[in-house]
Amino acid sequence: MRVDRSARDWLVQLEGDDARGSIFVPYDFDSDRALTIDMERLRLPGNEDDTGDPSSIDPRTLPAISLVAEDFALGDRNLGRVEAALVRTADGLVSEKLEATDATFRIVGEGSWLADEAEELGSRTSVSATLSSSDVGTTLRQLDFARGITGESMDVVFELGWGGGPRADFLAMLDGNVRIRIDDGQLEEVEPGAGRMLGLISFVALPRRLSLDFRDVFNKGFGYDKIAGTFNIEDGVAATCDLSLEGPAADIGIVGRVDLAKQQYEQAAVVSANVGNTLPLVGAVVGGPPGAAAMLIFSQIFRKPLQEVGQVFYGISGSWEEPAIESVSADGFVGYGRLAGCLADDSQE
Repeated sequence: MRVDRSARDWLVQLEGDDARGSIFVPYDFDSDRALTIDMERLRLPGNEDDTGDPSSIDPRTLPAISLVAEDFALGDRNLGRVEAALVRTADGLVSEKLEATDATFRIVGEGSWLADEAEELGSRTSVSATLSSSDVGTTLRQLDFARGITGESMDVVFELGWGGGPRADFLAMLDGNVRIRIDDGQLEEVEPGAGRMLGLISFVALPRRLSLDFRDVFNKGFGYDKIAGTFNIEDGVAATCDLSLEGPAADIGIVGRVDLAKQQYEQAAVVSANVGNTLPLVGAVVGGPPGAAAMLIFSQIFRKPLQEVGQVFYGISGSWEEPAIESVSADGFVGYGRLAGCLADDSQE
């Protein structure tokens, strides 16, 4: 590291394995000069399990920030080329540009870090963005998310916020919503806990754990046409009422909740074989026709009628690394739906 002075800035030049480039730091943060970060490579530490005390910095005391990094990473998340421009306002920092680009994906969004007296730390961070991918497996590896899912394309739209500024432990107080769609791919056989992406790893865990029951339906490389769903997140708990996988062999719907910080499942799955396929029922709970509540949840998940026969239900609970998957009844499936708020009228039967 080399530090030099100019008339109005410190010039910091960095050369190392994790950082190479220049940083211009204005002497006076209240001036019109931005903190300018111009890097060939910038790899910052990032650990969502960090329990250190969060910063109580007032964003109104910070200068405008301009960042360009040709190779940027946060922990194990490799974001490619990142460009951000944050301007000062009366309440803090607001983005004029927020963009990350790599070989297989692009993220474009906007964000802010503003003073907020209603928050314990006196500020709040908000981010809204869209991620588009042309190679799902590679993108997920680059971003250190769930392995075991490949696909030709993926679109994720998210609006998220949390109390305080940028912080490692943001998952525990995260609020917002996420919409996701992945097209034309396969589920590959991997160990649970190989990555994280809300509740999507449920799809990877389910065929593996039920391979004895579903050997005629789920083979290594189980193909799908579409995975889609929405998640509503409150205090770090993501709930879904419409997460679905549609494939040639079977359709899978998932409802319930997942605790992002504790990495715990409270979900249930309904699996329905498509016409021409046999769904083995070994160990499955087989009952009468699903009740009105179950049918209402089905309609939210699939937006289409399910097959009349061949539906089985499973509960998914416990940790992401070792999920417990057990047969449940249609009523048990509905119970997980209620946990996620899928039934506005709880008198449905």
